[in-house]
Amino acid sequence: MAYDHFPDSGNHCWVSKPLHPGKENAKENRGTGEKAVDERQVIHWLKRNNWIVLGILTLGGLLAANPFFALSVLIGGLIVIGNFSLLHRSILSWISNPKRPKSSGGVLARYYIRIIGTGLIMIALMVLKWVTPIGLVVGLSTVMLNITVCGFFIIKRAWIEEA
Repeated sequence: MAYDHFPDSGNHCWVSKPLHPGKENAKENRGTGEKAVDERQVIHWLKRNNWIVLGILTLGGLLAANPFFALSVLIGGLIVIGNFSLLHRSILSWISNPKRPKSSGGVLARYYIRIIGTGLIMIALMVLKWVTPIGLVVGLSTVMLNITVCGFFIIKRAWIEEA
């Protein structure tokens, strides 16, 4: 879907229109190989389930290892969920700016600054021995696991609609 209106700061509801006029839903897209996926629902699903996945991983770390490992998983998950949310907000603010430059250099610059800052924070956490590296990596995998599961659900739904 392509967007014809984007949220103002603080307004997270936007109107979307299909890329192909006249094909408003998945039933109308049958036979074309196209599926209607509501990006708003996917983002909402990802944001909500990030916390569920983090809770499961943290609890698993607590049960499988020890509280220090679970804390490391939690810290890694908080870092990656924070980065995911900041990236989402950064992209939406760039897209919603009617006077945005043609290039996305500012968004990319903020992204690289955030990645460097995240790397420095993780190095500091490990040097100070506030986290275990493996627990941190497990926590950092929170969003990746969630996106993978979301992708499987989207594929499953498309497959069921196709049948």
